[in-house]
Amino acid sequence: MSICLFQTLFEQVWAANDYEIFKRMMIQKNVELQLQALEMIQQRYGITPQSFLPTERDESLQTEEESRIMEEVIKKSLEEYETSKKMLDSSTLEIEQSLVSSPEERHRLEAECKREKELLHTALQHSIEPSSQKEEPEQNKYEDNEIQIKTQVDDTEVMKRQKYLKAQRDKLLALKKQEREKQLQAVESGSSKQRPRSAKAAQSALAGQPENNAQTLQVRKALAERLKSEVVGRKS
Repeated sequence: MSICLFQTLFEQVWAANDYEIFKRMMIQKNVELQLQALEMIQQRYGITPQSFLPTERDESLQTEEESRIMEEVIKKSLEEYETSKKMLDSSTLEIEQSLVSSPEERHRLEAECKREKELLHTALQHSIEPSSQKEEPEQNKYEDNEIQIKTQVDDTEVMKRQKYLKAQRDKLLALKKQEREKQLQAVESGSSKQRPRSAKAAQSALAGQPENNAQTLQVRKALAERLKSEVVGRKS
């Protein structure tokens, strides 16, 4: 198992037993989705997003499956945009163009994403080594809820951009869910007789209703303990 995949699996399983890790993961995912929504808007205007350029930038441990889903979502988004762009009002077009032409929002999101990754890493370290002495956080290091980025844009315009970007994030999330359900249905059509229970569990997870029976919780805790011991073992 690769280190990136191992870390992703560990974070997801351990979050089921630790609220602080779960909270940090959700905040980080929210910021990453806003970045993806911004990239989706850039694609509409023929701009290749930074994450699509060949660099050594951390791709937030994005899996191959997630990459395929994102490709399909962007394709569908472009098709829908071409169909509906004539109906967009001037204020919406102005906000989109400002998001594309101005780097401030991307810089803010990237800075916030970096901060959330550091906070998630700290929460994981404290969870893995609860008996060790925890470092005192630097005063005011993460005191502000928002990352402050120097900008010439007035506050009202910034709020408009962020509100629109969050709406696009919600749309992106819905498109991703549709694509995952589509892929799941394709898998089910070829293996419905072999693994009906697994398919049912996957559908429940997509709908936000995982099977929380005693056996599932027991397996989850056992896997979390195993991952924890392996992570500690890697550091010793």
